[in-house]
Formats: sequence, structure tokens, C-alpha cells
Amino acid sequence: MIPGKLSVARIHNYYRSPGGEDQTMAAEIALLRQNGHRVETFTRNNSNIHETDLLARASLAINAVWNSSIKKSFKRFLQERSIEIAHFHNTMPLISPSAYYAAAEAAIPIVQTVHNYRTFCPGVTLFRDGSICEACIGRRFAFSAVRHRCYRGDRLATLTQAVTNAVHQSMQTYSSVIDAYICMTEFSRRKAIEGGLPADRIHVKPHFVYPVPEPGNGDGGYAVYIGRLVPEKGWRTLTRAWGLARPSLKLRIIGDGPDREAVQHACAENPNIEWVGQRDYKNVISALQGAAFLVFPSEWYETFGRVIIESLACGTPVIATAIGGHPDMVTDNYDGLLFSPRDVDGLAANIAQMEDARATAAMRRNARRTCETRYSIEQNYARLIDIYEAARSRAKPC
Repeated sequence: MIPGKLSVARIHNYYRSPGGEDQTMAAEIALLRQNGHRVETFTRNNSNIHETDLLARASLAINAVWNSSIKKSFKRFLQERSIEIAHFHNTMPLISPSAYYAAAEAAIPIVQTVHNYRTFCPGVTLFRDGSICEACIGRRFAFSAVRHRCYRGDRLATLTQAVTNAVHQSMQTYSSVIDAYICMTEFSRRKAIEGGLPADRIHVKPHFVYPVPEPGNGDGGYAVYIGRLVPEKGWRTLTRAWGLARPSLKLRIIGDGPDREAVQHACAENPNIEWVGQRDYKNVISALQGAAFLVFPSEWYETFGRVIIESLACGTPVIATAIGGHPDMVTDNYDGLLFSPRDVDGLAANIAQMEDARATAAMRRNARRTCETRYSIEQNYARLIDIYEAARSRAKPC
């Protein structure tokens, strides 16, 4: 390793479906390695979970709260590789928060990226039954979440997260053991503080795009939606607005999820809408380069919305909901347009405005400029190292 450079562990429990957390971790690993740091990964993958009977699921739930085996193996991993920083992304359900204690006992600074609201919302999204829900913020135990089966409609899975939160709040895991948190917007930082995370340890660092793509010309004859097909992403509002606006452009929907059949039905009703399924990152960037604009109609408090900056990097304007951190990322009538969540008429008006390529030519230039000035690789690297140093200055034996 180059003198003066860090040895960093990246810890992540992959979900069954690839997502923004995976892309963020991969981009930051590449950035660190490019700058001479050594990066090791400690990961688990939910695709390996096959338990279906109640006893096996109960065992998985217990280990999600505290996995002694993982704690031992992770501590050995840290020692064998002489790790200096432990940077976590997701620990649920296979790794568990016990891994934090392995790092703390070895006096290794701990950094946690806040990708969602899991530590104070068992449903993860602060969203229930089609609207924002903050019923569990400030509660010692999230009874409401368990009652409503907020995590994927699964009571046991919701209970597991609620118990995990209650146990680790009691142990002061989140308030004392973790040395630094990374939030991507000022809005998500404020929510994290409301949820009980320590304000003095929460740093704001947005995501970035790596490598930076070439800007597109947006002449593909379509606009694009990219994201999971779930209610909180607002795809229903989008398809209704597309039918109302009746633009000459096609709407291309990229992604997959539980609402796949409903999306396919919407496409069958409107031939101007097409669902193309899941696409890898290279094809997503290509789609953004050819798109006239991206629509990001999400109705929950997204912690960032990574596809927004991917779109800006491609010089593609964004229509986004004026909720959560989106106004921190998209400037209305500069590099995109904003509308109120679930406002079909408002979105339809924005679609009509964006359809005029001459009117949005300046937005395309501004979109790229926003990416270069606010989400540059150089700025992101400097900020990440500053956060690591802040964590190192605080870390102490558990």
C-alpha cells in the first residue's frame, strides 16, 4: 500500500435485486483504489436465503438482531487484513449490527452510509398506504409498523427490524458505537437527526457518477423512467400523466419489481408507453443519453435518488417531485422541473413543457453543468477522506 493511504473495509449485505446501494459502493471502491487506497470487501447476499419454514425464518430473524458467528468472522477479517476504516452500507439481515462491535473492539473507526431510514422506520421508507408515514419516529418500539406489516407486507420481517432497532437503541449502538454517518442531502440529514442519530456525527456527502459518461443529445424520441416498480416510486402518477399529456414522445420504463404486471397492464392500455425490463448500468446510461428527459416521480423521502445525478451527468434534464431531497438536487426551470407528489395535472404540464426541445436546450447544458460543479469526483473524494479522518479522530476502544 502507498504510504499515507488507508486500508478500508467495505461491508454490505446485498439485496436480491441490484440497486443504488450496490452502485454507490462499487463507485466509491473504484474511486478509493484509483487514489492508491487498499479496499477489501466483506459481503453477504440475500439471494442465498432459501428458508421458507417458520423455524428457519425465526432463526434468521434472531441472527439479524445479533449474529455471533458473523461478529467472530468479521473481527478475524479485520485483523488479518490490517483494516484502518470499516465503512458499512447495509447489515440486514445476514451480517447484523454485531459487526459494528467487532470493529469497535478492534478500535477501528466505523462509518455508516445512511441509504434509507431503517434504524427508525422498520418499513425503511417512511411511507405507508400511499403516503408519508412518520408514526414510528421517536418511539421506543415500532408497534405501528408491526401492526401494518410495513416491511414488504411481512409481519415477521417487520418485527425483526423493529426488534433490531429497539435492541440496538437500548445498547446505544447507533448513538455511541458508530463514529460517522454519511447522508446524501441536507434533508435526509435532518430526518436522521429526528430519528435519533447523533447530529454531530452526521456528514453530508452526495453520491457521484463514476466513470463520468459523455453527455447525450437526447434525440432518441423518448423520455425515461428508471427505478423499481413499487408504489412509492410514483410510476402510477407518471403513466396517468402520460396519458393525459399525450406527448409525441414515447415513455420508456426501465426497471422491475412487485408492480411489474400492473405496469405491463398500463403499457397495454397506452401504446405510447413501453416497459423494457431491468437493464444493466451501461444500458441505463445509454438510455439516459438518448432520452429527452428523465421523470423521477417518487412519492417517498428518497435519501438521494442516484439516477437523478446519472441523468444530469448525461446532460439530460429531470422532472422530479418536490419532496425530500429532490429540491436539493434539481433546480426548477434550470436543469429540470419540479411538481407535487401525486399531482397528475402538474406532471402532465411539465411533460408538455419538456417536449419542446428548443425550450429545454439550455436545461441540457445546465444539467451537465450541475453535475460538474456539485457532484464532481474530485469534490466527492476530498469529502470522503475528510469524513474518514473525522471518524478516526473519534474512534476509541469499545
